[in-house]
Formats: sequence, structure tokens, C-alpha cells
Amino acid sequence: GAVTDAALDAVLHSDADALLIAGDITNNGEKWSHDEIYEKLSRMIVKEKAAEPNPYADKIEALSPTFFATPALALSRCYDALYAMFIAATNNIESAFTQLESYDEKTAAWIAREEDNIDLLTDRLSNYLVQLSPHIKLENQVLILDQYYKVVTEFERLGDHAMNIEEVAEHMQEKGIRFSEQAMEEIALMRELIERILRHTEQAFGKRDVDAANHIEPLEEVIDALCDEVKLHHIIRLQDGTCTLGQGFVFKVAAVGAEEFQLAAFGASV
Repeated sequence: GAVTDAALDAVLHSDADALLIAGDITNNGEKWSHDEIYEKLSRMIVKEKAAEPNPYADKIEALSPTFFATPALALSRCYDALYAMFIAATNNIESAFTQLESYDEKTAAWIAREEDNIDLLTDRLSNYLVQLSPHIKLENQVLILDQYYKVVTEFERLGDHAMNIEEVAEHMQEKGIRFSEQAMEEIALMRELIERILRHTEQAFGKRDVDAANHIEPLEEVIDALCDEVKLHHIIRLQDGTCTLGQGFVFKVAAVGAEEFQLAAFGASV
């Protein structure tokens, strides 16, 4: 009845470790009532699994209006959250390229969770920067704020492009598509260049290293030329029959993704 339901619900939502029932709480001991009580007690025994804490909760909580009175501290908290975003996006990029070689559903789920976290950080950071803006008066802090506005967008783009590559890998897995050996070698080379660009980006942003930023533009030119070359190779493989239209589609998406990675990384570093 309603009284029993209310009592059991109160116990269910308490911190009690045990429940002692003195007497019969069924309706005249009837079987249907036993079954009903059994079901209710079972829900108490098998409680819902607690949600896992967000790994970026500390970075999000640190974006507090309390620091508006001291803009330098507020900007420092923004930097910490941005750096966490970059590392998450970089890890997703590396994992996504690995998916092209050997697809794994657990890795796919991990990439998706990290992308959700990147989106969450983007949302919280963007709102925080807008709220912080009226409190920024010093010229150097205005410059930092402007850079952070730009960087949060570029880091989000890195995460989005990682998801694009992951979706290509998932499509390949579902359709049974495999790249040719030459295509995989070209993707491996693009991946190597992208990872070099990302290392320089981390150095440029993480340590405010201007010299590291200067190393990115030459690599950008190299990867642009490489992408043009691999697209040409792909057309040749289509013509001689060593590559199908299905393979060609996903390969083109992967190559375009490589170009977008370097553009986002370069945008974040300057």
C-alpha cells in the first residue's frame, strides 16, 4: 500500500546499511502481496550504480565568478581548462588514427566520452570568458582574453575532427572496408606530421614558446603538399582498380581531416 511504499522509498534513499522488518508487511500473507513486497525489496538490494565522477570536474569548478575580482587568477583557471581540452583532443586524435588500423569498440566509446567532455569544457569556458570580459581592464589581459576566445574554438575543432576520423573508422568496420597498403602508409605519414604539429602546438600554448609556434608553419606547408599528393595517388589507384569508390570516399574524408587538424593546431598556436 501507499504507507509501505513510502516507508521503503525513504529507506531506499537513505544511507542505511541494513533493514530489519519486524512482522508481516504483506496483505494477509497472500502470494501476490509477497511477490509485490519481494520486488520492492529487490530494488533496495540492487541499487543503481553511482555515476562516475567527471575527470574534468576540478577544471570546471575552478571557473568560478569568485575570481572575477582578480582577473589574473580567473585567466589562470581558463588556461588550466584550455590545456586540459587540448590534451583531451590530442589523445582523441591519436586514438582515432589508431582506429583506422585496428578498430576497437571500447576505444570508440572512450573517444565519444572524451568528445562529450571537450564539448562541456567548451561550453563552460565560452560562458566564463564572456562573464569575465567586463572585469578585464589591463591591456595585456585583454590580449590574453582575446587569444583564449580563439583558442577555445580551435581546440573544440580538434576534438570534432578526431570524431570525424573515428566515424570513418566505424564506417570502415561496419562495411568491411580496408585501405590498401600504400594508402595506410600515406595515412601513417600524415599522422606522423600531425602529431609533430600537435607537439609544437602544445609547446607553443603550454609553455608560451614563440619558437615552437614558428616551427608549425613550415610543417603546415609540408602537410598541404602531402595531402595534395595522396589525393593524386588515390585517383591513380581508382583508375587502375586497386582502390574502390567506397575506399576512396573514406580515404578522402581521412585526408581532409588531416588538413583540418593542422589548420586548427596552427590557429591555436599563433
